[in-house]
Amino acid sequence: MCLSQVRGGETFWVGWGRRKSIGYGLKLEEQAEDEYGVTAYLPVYSPGNVPLIGQLTITTHLIFRPLPCPANAPPNLVLSFENVRLAIIEGLQYM
Repeated sequence: MCLSQVRGGETFWVGWGRRKSIGYGLKLEEQAEDEYGVTAYLPVYSPGNVPLIGQLTITTHLIFRPLPCPANAPPNLVLSFENVRLAIIEGLQYM
């Protein structure tokens, strides 16, 4: 997350990637993008409190690899940009 000098101007970036098997490095798989498909920082406080559209989807077997997925695990972990934004707002209340 990037906090600006001006209260209310905070932005965030979210993404996920895979670690290389050699123990370092990361291959970025998916990240926050704007409506044009360009990497973007998203606003924490949106004008009119309009919900953010978009999400990241991580295949569950990649989370548990090399172990098998639990039987009750969903096929994907879906992180909506709006849910991330709301969690950040909640966390900022403690700062």
